[in-house]
Amino acid sequence: MFRRLSHRLTVLYAGLFCAALIVIGATVYGVIAASTERLAREQMARAAALFTHTTELQTQRLRASATAAATPALQHAVLNHDDTAIRSALSALRAAADAELAFVVTREGLVVGEQASVRSSVPPGLQQALATEAAPAGLITYANVRYQAATAPIPGANGFIVLGAPIEGEITALEALATLPLEATALTRTRSGWSAGADGEALATMIDRQLQHTDRHAEQIVLGDDRALILATPLPSLDSAPTALVLRYQLSGALSPYGALFSTLFLVGCAGLALLVAGTWFLARGITRPISTLEVAARKLKDGVFESVVVDSKDEVAQLAESFNAMTAALRERERKITQLAYHDAETRLPNRLALERRLTSAPQPERVYLVAIGVDRFADVRGAIGYTLTGVMMRTLGQRLSQLVPNAPVARLSSDVLGVALLADSDADSRKRADALIQALEQPLSLEGHDLDVHISIGIAQPRAKAESPSAMIERASVALDQARGARQKVGLFDEAAYGDPARNLSLMSEMRRAIESDSLSLVHQPKY
Repeated sequence: MFRRLSHRLTVLYAGLFCAALIVIGATVYGVIAASTERLAREQMARAAALFTHTTELQTQRLRASATAAATPALQHAVLNHDDTAIRSALSALRAAADAELAFVVTREGLVVGEQASVRSSVPPGLQQALATEAAPAGLITYANVRYQAATAPIPGANGFIVLGAPIEGEITALEALATLPLEATALTRTRSGWSAGADGEALATMIDRQLQHTDRHAEQIVLGDDRALILATPLPSLDSAPTALVLRYQLSGALSPYGALFSTLFLVGCAGLALLVAGTWFLARGITRPISTLEVAARKLKDGVFESVVVDSKDEVAQLAESFNAMTAALRERERKITQLAYHDAETRLPNRLALERRLTSAPQPERVYLVAIGVDRFADVRGAIGYTLTGVMMRTLGQRLSQLVPNAPVARLSSDVLGVALLADSDADSRKRADALIQALEQPLSLEGHDLDVHISIGIAQPRAKAESPSAMIERASVALDQARGARQKVGLFDEAAYGDPARNLSLMSEMRRAIESDSLSLVHQPKY
């Protein structure tokens, strides 16, 4: 299918990497989903227990308030059917107990509420609960509103006080306090079944199954296109209708906090796949084309380009590449040493005349560049006194001192007793001024092996070169200027072209005089002035 080995290796490694990513992603997703579902079950169980405990405390508070309100005055009002006194007592009771529902059930089975129009027969469910228990408590539906209610008997078996608070407030508080986005609902079972709404019979069946067991735990159910955890907890009822607290947790939202993690894993996987494909491609090329790489490097070496060959293997080709790299390194070091010898003075390790010529060729502002030749006076005498070794140290020290004085200027050793430096100056007078400053600094005593040595120098200055003049000719003019300064017994001298004359003409004249002597062609001519 693939004719090239690099293609086969790339597809193979990319496929293996994709398979590994799929396995890792599925494992991570499964572990997170299972852990999230387990934590959700635990949180739902805690939320149900918290709601049960809260409703029990609410029931105890309401029962205590109702019991405290069952006074002889209320008993007398109930016996005398004094509805006005009963309503007044109920209003005070409801305000003191912070409740929203308060009514009295007389022994005749009538309900007396706060409002004048509220006087009706007791519901059958409530009547049955009052008949079977001394002080029942639970959920009751009154005026289409469900309340958490508690009862207290009126002394003398004259009826009951019923006090209640809306259950929806407790449910809302439970949803707010839960650490998970739970949906809490109080459902009542009617003749047609649980009021499960659009969730259908599956939810009703699960609620019935959970209410039949004492050891309840959240169960998973599929509702529509989503999965959810359901936990049903029975609630006491005052109207004989089975009531349950149903907690629902959508599993689709359980993994939403991990969306950024899954997106990051996907992006990292894609980036890793891209890197793997690229890496495999280059690895395959490195395996299949090392000889070509060596051939290219050999051609570059022939052209003077020293390039190492990288072969990421340990076979014979890698050994050949190591040998080639060793040869390249040796040739590079040899060329570096040759270059060092070609452009530096061996005795002082200062740049030589050739290096200075290269610097002058590429110097900026050539119209302001003056070349200064600095010669050590009586050099032969000094060398005879201190020896060749210390003389080399002396010249190196002078060169270092000169480099410190003009840190950005090229410095070189032009001959055994002459140093050269290129300076920027605005005029001949400015160049002389800078040369005088160099003399004062360079003639400071030198310390050689613990002995102070006085050095006297002379300086020759070559003016900026013309465009047609070579750097070598400029260096020659500086050397001639140094000789002219010494001949004139001056410390600083500028190149004097008129005094220098034409060396080629002088050489021609010497040759003509020699031939005239050999041919006896010389004649004496006397020309008297007076």
